[in-house]
Amino acid sequence: MSTVAFMPFPLLIPLDFEPEQAAYIVSFVIPFSSLGGFLTYLHVVDMNWSILAVVAIAAFVGGIIGNKVMAC
Repeated sequence: MSTVAFMPFPLLIPLDFEPEQAAYIVSFVIPFSSLGGFLTYLHVVDMNWSILAVVAIAAFVGGIIGNKVMAC
């Protein structure tokens, strides 16, 4: 888990947030933290876009299959 997303969680509980609400807030931060890391990484390396596309499609298909399996 990202440090940016992990650190605020203990701080939200004393501010009278329910644990579920705090988890939702932290979960909302994680994609933005990941996107920021990815965009920073793009400035450091030359991205192989064909491999990225294959991995992205495989992750998407895996997510759909996992959703179907968990729904059973």
